[in-house]
Amino acid sequence: MEQVPAAVSTNWLAARLNEPGIKIIASESATVAATGSSLSAAARDLRGEFEAAHIPRSALFNLDEVSDPDTLLLMMLPSQEQFAAQVGALGISNDDLVIVYDSQGVRTSPRAWWMFRVFGHANVAVLDGGLPKWKREGRSIASGWRAPEPLRFEGSRHDELVMDTEQMMDVQSTRTFQVVDGRPAARYRETAPEPRGNIPSGRMPWLRNVPSDLVVNSSSGELFELDIIRANFEAAGVDVDGPIVTTCGWGVAACQLALGLHLLGNRDAAVYDGSWLEWASRTDTTIARD
Repeated sequence: MEQVPAAVSTNWLAARLNEPGIKIIASESATVAATGSSLSAAARDLRGEFEAAHIPRSALFNLDEVSDPDTLLLMMLPSQEQFAAQVGALGISNDDLVIVYDSQGVRTSPRAWWMFRVFGHANVAVLDGGLPKWKREGRSIASGWRAPEPLRFEGSRHDELVMDTEQMMDVQSTRTFQVVDGRPAARYRETAPEPRGNIPSGRMPWLRNVPSDLVVNSSSGELFELDIIRANFEAAGVDVDGPIVTTCGWGVAACQLALGLHLLGNRDAAVYDGSWLEWASRTDTTIARD
């Protein structure tokens, strides 16, 4: 199977839609609102949404289920064994090229893209523009539910793509990585509250703010051109070629930033999995405020 860039176009996928070695998944989360950057007040009906309209031959990749069941934090990485079992149950093997899309453009799909890379599957790409662009172009839409034929998938965790809170505290001391926050500027500057009322406003010390809508156009749901993405990172003082770890509210926007950096050539950018939700929940971390 051919190696592809980290993001592919709808034209690219449409031309290969029926190739057997390509597996397509819809990466969604019931706790992420259908629009905007806040958590939904009520959980979405992911299966109902998927059954109503999805790209043909795709399977539902539920980020809330493919996550660590032993934490109250959102969408934390599962174990290698859990990920392998759940991905295999979706009919995906190590030989497949995985194309990830979501119902909002390029929002939750980068999270699944990053997870596959963490667990050693580099042959994965995000569909630029996702389901909204696919629909705008009048392409075929499927409905209903198809149970995939399970296949064997084996993962191998790449710890260099993930950071936990202890590592982030060390980064704050050593400053060996640039830390880039993908939250909206208003939340970064504390002029807007965090969407979870029990989480305080503020930010981690010593970081740069590159809101994820400077990587993904919030109007179209498509990735910006690479020169624009680069310019937006550099305008925030980020050396896009240097060591970087991304963070955000709870690990979604951070993966959008990681995807943008990957497209710019920085394939080693790590993601702080717990992000602000974990950092602000602990008593041994430092919170910076204006």
